[in-house]
Amino acid sequence: MIIEGSQVLLYIEPKQGKSAQPVVDRLYIAYESELARVILKSRKQMNRGAPNSELVYGTLDHHIGGFTRGSSWMGKHMCACGDTSDAYDYLLPGGLYTNLLSAHYLKWHRSEVPQVELDKVLAFVTANSRYYKDPPVDAPIEPKCKACGAKIE
Repeated sequence: MIIEGSQVLLYIEPKQGKSAQPVVDRLYIAYESELARVILKSRKQMNRGAPNSELVYGTLDHHIGGFTRGSSWMGKHMCACGDTSDAYDYLLPGGLYTNLLSAHYLKWHRSEVPQVELDKVLAFVTANSRYYKDPPVDAPIEPKCKACGAKIE
């Protein structure tokens, strides 16, 4: 499902299979960790019977142009490569909605992610990710040769 707009993030449909190598860079790690935090908090709230809190799943409602919290919508999302999401969309800090496949798209289909979506991801992690702002000293940002320090392609 392709949805464009300022309130949604990475509702794209890659057409190609997974890339030969995943892109696991600082942007991906920061985004994936923030998405995991939102999902964990959402599921804890859902299990406590609090489906209407700010960080729970929501679903797109094309009839009113927004998201409806507390229900799933049209089942799971499926990527062209066969990976699937759960049946929910998630409200991220800052008001963006996304689904579980968004991190998958950054990791395995980066070449197909439109620049406008990459810009939104960068803005999101810059505003919300402690890791992106101040990465751990021992966290590799990109693979490097231990002997000479050259970037490994």
